[in-house]
Amino acid sequence: MNTLMKLTLLFLLSILFSQSVNSQNLKYIEIDSLTSIGQDDVALIKIEDFLQKKSTLSEREFAELLYHKSVVFFNQGDYSTSSKNAKESIDIIKQSESNFDLYYPVFHTYANASGVIGNNKVAIEECQEAISLLKKSNATKPGILARFHIKQAKLHSSNSEFDLSEAALAKGDSIINLLEDENTRLKISKEYLSVKAKLFAQTGKMKESIAITSKLANIATEEKDSTQISALNNTIALSYFRLGDYGKCKHHVEQSMAVNLKKYGEESPKMLRNYSNMGVVCMKLEDYDTAREYYEKTRTIIENTMGTENIEMSSLMFNLGVSHFQKQEYDKALPKFKESLRLRRKFLGDAHANVAHATQIIGATLIGQNKMSEAIPYLEKALDIRLKLGNPLDPELTRVYSNLAICHQYNENLDKAQEYVDAAYETVGYDHSTPFEFDKLVAPFMFSNPLELDISLATDRYKRSGTEQDYQSLERKGILADSIQNYLKFYLDDPGSRMVATAKNMLVYDELVNGYFERYTKTNSKEALQKAFTLFEKSKNTMMYEKLAEESSEYTIGMPNELIDQKFALEDSIAYYEELSGTLEGDELAQILKKVNEAKSAFYEHLAKIKKEYPTFYESVYDYPTISMDAYAQMLAPDEATISYFFGNGNTYGILIKEGTYSIYNCGESIAIDSLFELFSVTIAKRNDPEAYTPHAKHLYDQLIKPFDIEGISHLYILADNLLGLVPFEVLINSETNNFLLETHSISYHYSATLHAKKSNSSQRKGEILAMAPVFESLDQNTYYAGLLETDIFRDNLSALPNSENEINALASLFKSKKYDRNKATEAAFKKHASESHVIHLATHGFVDHNSPDNSRLYFYDDSSSTEDGKLHAFEIVNMKLNADLVTLSACNTGVGAIRKGEGVASLGRAFAYAGCPNQLISLWPANDQSTTTIMSNFYQNIDNGDTKAMALHNAKKQYLATSPGILQHPYYWSGFVYYGADSPLKISRNSGLLDSKLFYLLAFVLLGITLFYFSKK
Repeated sequence: MNTLMKLTLLFLLSILFSQSVNSQNLKYIEIDSLTSIGQDDVALIKIEDFLQKKSTLSEREFAELLYHKSVVFFNQGDYSTSSKNAKESIDIIKQSESNFDLYYPVFHTYANASGVIGNNKVAIEECQEAISLLKKSNATKPGILARFHIKQAKLHSSNSEFDLSEAALAKGDSIINLLEDENTRLKISKEYLSVKAKLFAQTGKMKESIAITSKLANIATEEKDSTQISALNNTIALSYFRLGDYGKCKHHVEQSMAVNLKKYGEESPKMLRNYSNMGVVCMKLEDYDTAREYYEKTRTIIENTMGTENIEMSSLMFNLGVSHFQKQEYDKALPKFKESLRLRRKFLGDAHANVAHATQIIGATLIGQNKMSEAIPYLEKALDIRLKLGNPLDPELTRVYSNLAICHQYNENLDKAQEYVDAAYETVGYDHSTPFEFDKLVAPFMFSNPLELDISLATDRYKRSGTEQDYQSLERKGILADSIQNYLKFYLDDPGSRMVATAKNMLVYDELVNGYFERYTKTNSKEALQKAFTLFEKSKNTMMYEKLAEESSEYTIGMPNELIDQKFALEDSIAYYEELSGTLEGDELAQILKKVNEAKSAFYEHLAKIKKEYPTFYESVYDYPTISMDAYAQMLAPDEATISYFFGNGNTYGILIKEGTYSIYNCGESIAIDSLFELFSVTIAKRNDPEAYTPHAKHLYDQLIKPFDIEGISHLYILADNLLGLVPFEVLINSETNNFLLETHSISYHYSATLHAKKSNSSQRKGEILAMAPVFESLDQNTYYAGLLETDIFRDNLSALPNSENEINALASLFKSKKYDRNKATEAAFKKHASESHVIHLATHGFVDHNSPDNSRLYFYDDSSSTEDGKLHAFEIVNMKLNADLVTLSACNTGVGAIRKGEGVASLGRAFAYAGCPNQLISLWPANDQSTTTIMSNFYQNIDNGDTKAMALHNAKKQYLATSPGILQHPYYWSGFVYYGADSPLKISRNSGLLDSKLFYLLAFVLLGITLFYFSKK
């Protein structure tokens, strides 16, 4: 509809309403209508026309017109004029109690405009005067007073006066509870909740903020308020982002974006925020290609609305460069960074922090290209700008010094490199004279940067000299690395931060492993080998072990929940204030830094209290011991051996442990093994080319198995790391004998030796199987969420699984089972019975979300009468309390997922491990329905015959190969399922057949009745 048509419609509407409203109300309807269609200039002319007739206007009318004028100027971005007009209106309103119903809306505009121009203090004073005046008035409705208290709270929170904000909110809440009109109470309650949620977020209480904002989103959904649905989902997304839960953050950004796309269209400037947020969160999820897609959408809008020469374009080019940089596409990243630098210099000058940032990342990109001599001038320029900015504890300074150290180490100038490392230590607040007092660190996250380089330099020196002195220096740095990791475990709570810290520390461990391997090579030192093994353990699944330890300690040590809650709250506060400090300067920055120090002091006092009063809890959760090689070796039978792998940044190492023997090998460069794995993965899927995978399977065998002496070993435990967790070792081929490893060894997998030892004693109780096999025809494809109709495209294309029912019927014929098939196999049924089941067997479809592992899911029958949506997500599984001795995920890709440094493969199988299922049978690629049914039937028959779980799967695969013809012997069909867990028997209650059936007893009873009746007649 064009503007002329809109104005014509407006005129007709004014005629229509002229019979039912007086001319004065019509005046405001007309002004509101003009502003609603973006005709602010026309509205302003109308307002001025009315104001010219001041003598004919009442005070109230004049105040209203000034208010509308302030709104128009606010919409136009003239906040000073808006504030001035609103203040004039307020002064008139205060003259008469009959005008007090206008008081709050006018003040709302005044406060917003004042806030934009930095006059929050003036607005707070005006708000307090209004509250005092309203309290004295007899004409005031309680709702108006409540809204002023809430507005006062919002103003105080904007000034970081959180205690005053909390007090004002409490006063507003007490009035809300007295309001009689339900609609008014609901409306003001929403305002209260909105400010309360913001206050929680500002004080670092993100979980509380999310709970309140979600409640508001539900209200907005019921009211079908699309603007609020979008805004509130963005707010929730930001809270999850600060918590480090990027999967949930992305989900809520998507919800916000879906609303705005429908409302504004794909190329509207209103989409900029959504596209930018999606780019940022995809970067955090390491989905750089998708991030780049959203940044390109942002680029199109910026070019269409602002052109190419602007500061917004400089930020966009920087983000596009980072999306290439993170994928090591340095040739593509470099021109983006250089364009960003050009624009930043043009608009910000040569001495701005953002100019330094662009300059230093160009240096880092050149390092990635091994162009150290070209990188040094950029890094020195960035260093010069940073030093002139005058913040000696700037984390970016840490990065610049670290990169300069890398350049000089590469050029073999170790002394110069050490100077820059020492300078980098100083930027994080580290004092060499008190090496283990980490509470003095201003940026604990950044400590790993100089430490990694320091250890690398120590290793280089030891390689060159071989002296005991240089090795002792390396050892001291190893102790330091261990200590900082334990400190970070306690200092950081949220999963995202812990994962980032763990990944950064893995780089430190990587350098240490290189050093200990060098020591073992030079001296054959068992002590160095033990140290390397300990690092292997600490680099694997640390968060899983901590979760299990923490759950156990809750019941055995008696750590009070309130102390844990207080620790979390203090951590959240520190994280929030530190993040906020990066956006402020001057007095505001000084005020926030003071709050950072206060929060840290409180946290350190609390930490000291826990260490002192609950040392056992602290040690078991945050300083847990890893198993030693000797203790682990004693667990192994004479015919068993374990190979533990460490997939380093440079090299991949393996340690062989068997009875009385230990050895470590360098299996080759990790990048080469990565390439081999990619070739293996591609060729194993080529079922029409039976031999394509063979050379790659042989090459992987030569790299990963051949170096180790496994003669006389019948069972191998594989402790994989990184992408090696996606390799089914059974299918690797001995290049000398042309045999699969399956033919000579049975194999099972574990997440780490420490977890293997912890879970080696599986439950000896007997129990029932929960067996489920849903169907996927004629399903309701849609699920309603937050007011949006969200289609699950993956579910739309789910194929039928004709053999899945046969699979669970075979189980039910052997063991006592709760069997749910077809439309009975619902998510609700699973959640009802899973916690009481001894074995869980799910024959269904699985979906892996590599970018957001928490969103990976298993599919059940979608029961429209249930509140469940038929999709069991990984984040739901993790939070369940399960007690199954075995979970079998007879579905596609259940052992596949994003690879997290220090955690391994974030798969659906791992989610069940977190939930308390110690043993899992999972798949590494799409499962074939027919071959899966055969292998599963053989597996459970072997279990029934007394095989251990690992041997049952091993024999099931061999039985399949013995009976399957031709192409069906291709590894794609039989090697995709692997077993993680203890190699122990599985005790399941037998199905006694007809004697165990209720039908048997019913038939027997009927037959007895017939017999008695027959003889009674005789």
